Amino acid sequence: MTSDTNVTLGAETSISKIKALHDDLQTALAAGNPVTINADNVVYIDTACLQLLCSFTKEASEHQLTISWSRPSDYFIEQAKQLGLDTALGL
Repeated sequence: MTSDTNVTLGAETSISKIKALHDDLQTALAAGNPVTINADNVVYIDTACLQLLCSFTKEASEHQLTISWSRPSDYFIEQAKQLGLDTALGL
């Protein structure tokens, strides 16, 4: 049985931290396990990071990897909805 690979988003997830987020997501993809993204502490996320997460979700799907969200904050969900990305993210 494989265990999930966990990726935790910081409270402020912005373009200044996008390289580290990209690296974490690529590592999760390379592991080949289902991925759980923890977004419960997010109080700020910008469009660039949401777009990166959408791209990751699409790529993971192409590799038949399951993505699940662990307790996304209300703010995170609202930002995704405002940009019309909630469905693409699987929220």
